[in-house]
Amino acid sequence: MPPVPSAGHSGGGGHVSVTPTERVDDAPFVFSASWDSGVDPLVATWQGQRLDAEQVGGPVFDGRPLLPVTDIGEADPAGLRGRSLDGRIALIRESATTSYSDQVQAAADAGAELAILYSAQPGVFWPRTADGPISVLTLPRQQGEMLRSAAANQSELVHLLATPRTPY
Repeated sequence: MPPVPSAGHSGGGGHVSVTPTERVDDAPFVFSASWDSGVDPLVATWQGQRLDAEQVGGPVFDGRPLLPVTDIGEADPAGLRGRSLDGRIALIRESATTSYSDQVQAAADAGAELAILYSAQPGVFWPRTADGPISVLTLPRQQGEMLRSAAANQSELVHLLATPRTPY
């Protein structure tokens, strides 16, 4: 497949190349692209350590808050009824029985300002259906478990710095 000229590029010869694949008949085919503007759209840190957080759903996160984290396990909607997460980050472990969107909705219904989903399994974690009324971030399993362990003992704070609109 020939390179596709980049749209809106004012600095010279930017191109995008796409490699063809074999025909896909048994599942939807998804093509996604990522652009590097030179500014990270989101930086999350905890105890001075940068987290591998990515925003995967909800409204575009913007700002510089320092928010407390509450581990809510698999965010079972029935288990969260009557619980207040006002102004907090809901730390949510991937569930085999509840959809990502339902987990995020349960956290939002309890007042969470933001949700962080982390994988129950090792490896790449990029849920494409994690949407809801609050911003949804993901973390790899190791970082999610580390944050969960620390939050169980005390109120942990995660610093978020978002630049969703590049200054260039």
